Amino acid sequence: MFSSSNGSGTSKFRVELNELPRDEWPARLRQLVAEQVSLILRRTVDPDRPLPEYGLDSLGALELRTRIETETGIRLAPKNVSATVRGLADHLYEQLAPDDAPAAALSSQ
Repeated sequence: MFSSSNGSGTSKFRVELNELPRDEWPARLRQLVAEQVSLILRRTVDPDRPLPEYGLDSLGALELRTRIETETGIRLAPKNVSATVRGLADHLYEQLAPDDAPAAALSSQ
């Protein structure tokens, strides 16, 4: 289920994310992506395995894009959804916190 807006147009997820210290954002974004992928595919996924290897088809990818865009407010290109959970979460982090992105990407490895 999608998070609802809090009345100001910001999703509950974005409010929750903004309340966390920035160094916790990458892990929380990975959790969000993994949760949404698991809901669509009805299985848990390895964060480093490409999503198409799980059978994520174009309809599933569209659903995932819509869910992630609703939760984060970040528009995603179709190529981003064919990545891994970790890759997609890192991309979201780069969009949400561009000043911190290089450090987070290094620390998540």
